[in-house]
Amino acid sequence: HNDLIKFLTPLGVEKVLVFGSSLTGLDFHGSDLDFYVQLRSHPVTEDETRIIISKAAKLTRVLKGSEFMIICTIQGARVPLVRLLHRRSKVSCDVNFTSKFGYYNSYFLGHVVSFDKRIKELAVILKIWAKSCKLPSNMIISNYCLMMLMIFYLQNLQEPMLDTILNNQRTRSPMVLDEKKKWNFYFNDDINRTRFNHQSLRELLTGFFEYFSNINPQEDVISLLLGQLVKRSDFAVHPDLEDARRLINSCGLPQFKVDSPEIFHVQDAFELNLNIGIKTKKNVESFFEIIKLSHEKC
Repeated sequence: HNDLIKFLTPLGVEKVLVFGSSLTGLDFHGSDLDFYVQLRSHPVTEDETRIIISKAAKLTRVLKGSEFMIICTIQGARVPLVRLLHRRSKVSCDVNFTSKFGYYNSYFLGHVVSFDKRIKELAVILKIWAKSCKLPSNMIISNYCLMMLMIFYLQNLQEPMLDTILNNQRTRSPMVLDEKKKWNFYFNDDINRTRFNHQSLRELLTGFFEYFSNINPQEDVISLLLGQLVKRSDFAVHPDLEDARRLINSCGLPQFKVDSPEIFHVQDAFELNLNIGIKTKKNVESFFEIIKLSHEKC
C-alpha cells in the first residue's frame, strides 16, 4: 500500500483505499489486492480514464527500480483498471481510478461478517466451496455475488440474522458518494439481527444450499434492498421498488433489466441498476446443478 502511494505520486494522488477481501477479512493466502486511487484531478470521461491508466502503466517502465511491474491494462471492463505485480511480495494488484463504490461495498460486507462468528465462518466456507468447484476461476459466479447471496439468505431465515437494507436505510438520511450516481450507501448496526437466531454453523450451511436449490432462477429476482424474491414479471412495477426506480431515473441510468429468462438476476445492494448475477444460461445451469449436488451431500 505504501509502495503504491509512492509509485503513483507523479499522477497526483490524494488517497489510496484498499478494498475487496483484504478489507472484509475474507482474504486467503495468495489473494490479489484491490485498490481505488483518488487523484486530485479525477478522471471523468472514458478518454481521461484511458489516459490515466496508460500513464500508470508507463510508470513501470519510466521509473528505474520501481517496486511494480505492469501485467496488463483492462480498459473494456465496467470499471477500467491497471493490473500491477508488486515485485517483492509477488502479489497482483488491481488498481482503478474511477469507482470508490467497491470500497464501500467491501466495508459493508466486512461489517456484516463482524456481527457474528457464524457469519464469518459461513462466508469462508462458501468461498472455499466456490474455489474448490472452480466457480470464480471459470467465471461462473464472482465471489462478490456469492457473498451477496449469503447476505440475502441470512435476510430470509425463519429467524433472520440480517434486516433488509431498505428497512435499515429508512432510519437515517441517505449517504451519497457521487453527485451523478446518487446511490445510497448508508447502513448501520440496526441491520444486525443475529441475537434472535440460534442455528448452528452446520444448519446455516445446509440451509444455504437448500434455500437456493428451491428458487427458480428463470423467474425469481434477488433483491437485497427488499430482502425478498421478486417475480421477474412483477419487478418493473413492484410498489416497494418505486423509490429505487425514481433514484435510477434521477441518475440518468437505464433501469435494472429483467427481460432475459436465461440469466440469474441479482440486484446489487446499493448500485440499484446493476445486475451482479450470472450472465449466461450455461453458467446459470452449472451453478444451480452444483448447488443441488452440494445440498444432497450436506
